[in-house]
Amino acid sequence: MVDLSKTPRVSICLPSYNHAQYLPAAIDSILRQTYQDFEIIIVDDGSSDRSLEIAEEYALRHPSRILVLTHPEHRNLGISETVNLAYRHCRGEYWSGLPSDDMLVPYKLERQVAFLDANPKLGWVYSYARPVDDAGQLVTEFPSFGRDITKDKHPLRRLIHNNAIPGMSVLMRRSCTEKVGLHDQSLLYSDWEFWLRMTAQCPVAFLDDHLVLHRVHGYNTSGNIEPHENMRRALEVMLTFRAKAEAVKTLAIDARTLALIDLQSSFYSFCLGQQPEATHSLDAAFQTDPTLTGDGKFFIAWLREKIFELTYTFEPLSPERTFASWVRNSLPSAALASLTHRVAAAELAQAALNIRETDLNAARRLSLNCLKLDPSWLLDQSLRYALLESFFGKTLMKTARHLSQASRKRLARRLAV
Repeated sequence: MVDLSKTPRVSICLPSYNHAQYLPAAIDSILRQTYQDFEIIIVDDGSSDRSLEIAEEYALRHPSRILVLTHPEHRNLGISETVNLAYRHCRGEYWSGLPSDDMLVPYKLERQVAFLDANPKLGWVYSYARPVDDAGQLVTEFPSFGRDITKDKHPLRRLIHNNAIPGMSVLMRRSCTEKVGLHDQSLLYSDWEFWLRMTAQCPVAFLDDHLVLHRVHGYNTSGNIEPHENMRRALEVMLTFRAKAEAVKTLAIDARTLALIDLQSSFYSFCLGQQPEATHSLDAAFQTDPTLTGDGKFFIAWLREKIFELTYTFEPLSPERTFASWVRNSLPSAALASLTHRVAAAELAQAALNIRETDLNAARRLSLNCLKLDPSWLLDQSLRYALLESFFGKTLMKTARHLSQASRKRLARRLAV
């Protein structure tokens, strides 16, 4: 039985579902922490393998610090309800989560607890997650998961673009989560929406370290998501968070950030073939923040990121390739005079990026016309590379890129000595 007479400083929620082969390593990584004032709440989400049996065996060996829970009738209710059930049983001053297939590095809790103790005005802290394979070995072909949003002037806006928070790396104050609330059970990407609420209401910090090991395998519950489905889930997050921003008084979000949510919703709706909804959201962005009309720098920076997303992330999709053209034709009348030529330049840039694989001459012509309309595109790395490639050819540019990468690796080795 968990010792209720002593309140631990840290509560670790471990949602478990059909990861019997990984669960022991996850639990052991917590038990081996250099910081030992914690409790573990394991919630089995209706596993059909030996996961529940394994969790109960650990609880028998560590009765004072491990609590095992299940949903009524051992049902499978999904990650959001599983995390929420664990949270309702947490007692610690600090709260953290760990999926049943991931692992903590030994000093994770020690470093984060010390950091939050030393910075009482911060609500939560997170780090990078290092990808590993089935055997726990580093997967070099995958980049580290996570991005330091605190480097941005507006961290919340950075997080609206995409989920940059490795949830398993977070340690947060219970006082903060009590203000923010639980995960939204209506969302498949409830963690992203939860981090948005956290960022809006509690100051966040980032530790430049890999404090968790994220296992990459064929059974990841969030892996291998089809692009359209990924965008559908992202749209749900934007619409839900937007509604809460209107309804929840503690979510004091400025007009520009609300407009960014509308722009994101417009993008996702268009990519899903929902053009009336996309037009409505685009109009809403300019109504929410009328100053957006005169801020071409902000709007084009957003559009540039969406073009990059479509070119490299959602390449298998075809209707989205006309997104810049659609934006130019769908701008509210108030924005036409100040933004049309810059959006037209974005349209040329998107066309250049799309055609560079098959027609370098056409890509060069489109890129140069783009720069005539809006020279700021010269700062865009993708368009700049496409332009250089059109002049010097693919082979020479590929060789130059390999030489540059090798040079950076040599420099990194020298600095490490």
